[in-house]
Amino acid sequence: MSRPAASSVEVIADGIDHPEAVVWDDRRGVLFCGGEEGQLYAVGLDGSVSEVARTGGSLLGLALGGTGLVYACDAGTRSVVAIDPDEGSVTTISTGVPSRPFIEPNGIAFDVDGSAYVTCSGHWAAGDGAIYRIDPGGQTTLWSHAVSGFPNGCLVHEGRLLVVESHRPRIVAVVLAGPSAGVVAAEVCRLPDTVPDQIALDVDGGLTVGCYRPDLVLHVDARGELTERLRDPSGMTLAAPTGCTYAGPDLDLLVVSNYGGRQLLALTVPERGTPVIRPRLVA
Repeated sequence: MSRPAASSVEVIADGIDHPEAVVWDDRRGVLFCGGEEGQLYAVGLDGSVSEVARTGGSLLGLALGGTGLVYACDAGTRSVVAIDPDEGSVTTISTGVPSRPFIEPNGIAFDVDGSAYVTCSGHWAAGDGAIYRIDPGGQTTLWSHAVSGFPNGCLVHEGRLLVVESHRPRIVAVVLAGPSAGVVAAEVCRLPDTVPDQIALDVDGGLTVGCYRPDLVLHVDARGELTERLRDPSGMTLAAPTGCTYAGPDLDLLVVSNYGGRQLLALTVPERGTPVIRPRLVA
């Protein structure tokens, strides 16, 4: 593993209540991140912070919808909710399926057809994780048991769902369509001695990974080779990083949610991010 550090690290925002995930809204020009009491924060690149909604739960993974809503995995209420950051309204989209309600809904990603894929981590080390699919009309199905080792952050890329499996730990690619839908097609990479959380995609097909342990931000290139972007053995600057997203007009600023430090950090890195998929899901 190569170890070039990020060329600079700065605090964008401080005093945020344990931000787990972070997403960049290019239309509003703000970052959204969640809090452990269900807060949804809007954060400007200038450091401005405002609480725009509160669910009463605890927000984990986030995704942006095509109509401006923010979709959130709410571990506290065991649901996926749609949040209107302009009005502060919260609408429950799904609580799973009757035979198996959500257990720790954690990551959410849209496909181009408007389907949302939700990772439910289950219980740590229990191997009871699963992936659900919410179709554009809002109907939920239990889609796959193939990634059971605490599935976490996810995103859609080239017809596959890339999923972080925190307890293995590794990133896998799951087939989205056809007779093999829901089956693991490949192991993208192993992430030994880490607890990986969320991921972000760059224009070259690489992934940035926030690792809750051991206070580490990794980059995985398209060949599966690992590079350390930032490691902090002291836990003073980087403390349990989880979410990551590329931000700014050119998507050339890597923003990391520093969960333990209650901050959003900005890292200058060589990569540029890709725009997120933002279809419409019926609320």
